[in-house]
Amino acid sequence: MLFGTYRANLRDTETHLRTLREMKQAGRIRYSGITTSFENQYPEFEQTIKKETLDFIEVDYALDNRNPELFSA
Repeated sequence: MLFGTYRANLRDTETHLRTLREMKQAGRIRYSGITTSFENQYPEFEQTIKKETLDFIEVDYALDNRNPELFSA
């Protein structure tokens, strides 16, 4: 099962990631990560990527939206 913390919907990312880590350690989930499609969240998103151990990340990246290239993780 794949669970993610969607930054657009969840306000307390640290708490949610802690809960997901506990679920992962208990064997209830296999993967966890974060995603966002809002440019104003990229700086905080980048900080989270540097601070947390994540199995996946997802950003809105397409031919018409290459703005994630402005940030490096």
